[in-house]
Amino acid sequence: MPALTLDELIDDPHLNEVGFFQPTAHPTEGNIVNVAFPGDWSDWTPGPSRPAPRLGENSREILGEAGYSPAEIDRLIAEGVSVQAPPVKAA
Repeated sequence: MPALTLDELIDDPHLNEVGFFQPTAHPTEGNIVNVAFPGDWSDWTPGPSRPAPRLGENSREILGEAGYSPAEIDRLIAEGVSVQAPPVKAA
């Protein structure tokens, strides 16, 4: 069976029929497509608990949990080693 391109995969009739792709409105990125949870074991169907993070949205938190001090995190961001997402503009 040949491998599909991303466009072919998104247009696949079977995957669309079974609800594999789930369009979602992201609060800052607009409409995106999520992939459904791959299993169905009960009456409960898990879904995303929150929108996908933007690039750098959790950098400070993750680096802090890894043991970096706030000053070290500032330096890593200033040097371009890590990034921090810009603040979300109010609608």
